[in-house]
This record gives sequence, structure tokens and C-alpha cells, in this order.
Amino acid sequence: MRKSCIGEKTKFKKIDNSIFKPHYDKMHAKLQTMHAKRILKKRSSTVEPVLGTMINFLNLKRTNARGIKQAMKHVLMSALVYNLKEIC
Repeated sequence: MRKSCIGEKTKFKKIDNSIFKPHYDKMHAKLQTMHAKRILKKRSSTVEPVLGTMINFLNLKRTNARGIKQAMKHVLMSALVYNLKEIC
């Protein structure tokens, strides 16, 4: 029985259970519905490519701005550039 659960070199098996497991299970069940699958599919085709482009090509991985206001300016400028590229 032991060999079927863990390998020969492994000395123990660790099982982690979080105090938030009921929440994880509830969210997992919610994401299995058709409504959630439609929303995720729509998001993956509309929102995710925009964020990926902004992070990888418009320098949003890291900002050297000081303060929230300056960082927000950086994000807004990146969004502006993205929108201008889409228009042209």
C-alpha cells in the first residue's frame, strides 16, 4: 500500500488543507457552471490579450514612478498608447 501512495525514496506524504477549503470548493463548483465558462471564455478573448500586450510591450511589468498618482499616470499612458495603436 505504501508504495502505491508514495515512491520508494520518499519518506512521507504531506497533505495540506487550508482553512479556506470550503471557499475553494464553493468557487470551484461555481466555475464549473455553463454561465461561468461563457464569462471566462469571453474574458480570455477580450481582456487577457490587452493586459498581456500592455505588460510585455508597453512596459507595465514594473514602474519606476514614485507614488500612486505617478504610477496611475504610467498605467493611463500605457492604455492610451495601446488604444492609439488599435485605432491606427
